[in-house]
Amino acid sequence: MGRVYLLGGTSRAGKTSCADQIAGQFGLEKCSVDAVRQSLQASAPADDPINYFSNCAWLDLSTKNSLDRKNDVAQRTCRLGVAPLMEGLLVANRGVIVEGDDLLPEFVEQWVSLGATAAVFLVYTDHEEIRRRYWDGDATACIHRDRERLERFIPHYLGWERWLQSDAAGRNLTVVDAKNGSATSNVATALGLSRAY
Repeated sequence: MGRVYLLGGTSRAGKTSCADQIAGQFGLEKCSVDAVRQSLQASAPADDPINYFSNCAWLDLSTKNSLDRKNDVAQRTCRLGVAPLMEGLLVANRGVIVEGDDLLPEFVEQWVSLGATAAVFLVYTDHEEIRRRYWDGDATACIHRDRERLERFIPHYLGWERWLQSDAAGRNLTVVDAKNGSATSNVATALGLSRAY
C-alpha cells in the first residue's frame, strides 16, 4: 500500500509551497485537488453548481450562504474527483501528498480511517497578511485591486477559516497555523515525516 498524505486548509495559507517542499524532501509525488476540481468544472455545464465560484456573484451573498456554497463545491469535488483518485493511490505502491483547499475534514477523516497515512490542515490566521496576499495576487479573480471588494471578500474568507478550524478540531484532526512560522516543518511533523528542515 502506498503512503498517502492529505494536506487541506485555507487558500493562501501556503499549502502548495509546503507540499512542494515536503514532496521534494521525502521523495513523494504531489497531487493538486485544484486540478481535480478544474477538470470537473471543465466538463460541467456553466450553470452547474460546481462552477459557482467561477464568477464573482458570491461576493454579494451573506457569509453563511457563501460558506454553504463553498462546502457544496468542496463536497462535490471530493466525492466525484478526489475519492476515485484516493482509491487508486491507496492501492498503488507510491508515496503521494494530496493538497488543496477543497479537502473537507469529513472527507479527510473518512480516508484516514480507510488507510491514508496522515492528514493535516494548514491555515494562516494573520488576517492582515491574508489581505496583503489577496491584494498582491487575487486568487479569486474578483478583487481586481479594489479595496472595497477586498473588504467584501475578507468576511467570506474568515467564515471559511473559522468553520474549517472548528470542524477539523471537532474530528480530532490536526490544524497548523502558518502565522507562527516554520509551517513546512510543522506540517511535516504533523504528517509523521521526521527529517528536519
